[in-house]
Amino acid sequence: MSAFHDDSSQVLFRQLLLGESAVYHIETRIEQITPYESVPLSIQFNSHVGYPSPRNTHMSPYLFVGFKPESSSAVGLEGWKVEGFDIILNDCVGTQRSSYLAVLFNYNMSAYSPYLNGDSYNKIFLRAAFWNSDIIPEDDWMPGEFFAANYETGYSGCAMYTRLDLIATMA
Repeated sequence: MSAFHDDSSQVLFRQLLLGESAVYHIETRIEQITPYESVPLSIQFNSHVGYPSPRNTHMSPYLFVGFKPESSSAVGLEGWKVEGFDIILNDCVGTQRSSYLAVLFNYNMSAYSPYLNGDSYNKIFLRAAFWNSDIIPEDDWMPGEFFAANYETGYSGCAMYTRLDLIATMA
């Protein structure tokens, strides 16, 4: 993956939106939350070394972005920054797990894993990614095969977990 990026401080999350009368490509810049801004993001392909496993690795291949390594001694806050705005979740269980984002290409058309007891479904990231996105001019659109229809986010704060069918990729 290092051949495809040279900046571990941010990823660009691109989404393909299919409207009633138009198609849009939008892009959202995602970074570490302010308290962890000196910690580089971990960008991996089909792996999550040093980070918690996404629940749906069977929907591979997948692109993984880890925000705080499991080895981190920091406890308390989780989340990510979306277009300069911190989305912070309190880790109410006091774990050291990391927030992550996984774009699932799901070539086998597998189903999502079920929610586990205690999981909360949370659309906070999705809303922030839509509300704070920039529309990409048509000349800069990426080909459709670079987008995936599924993604998963996880954060240890009260075991929150989001999964959604969405056309998305990372650049």
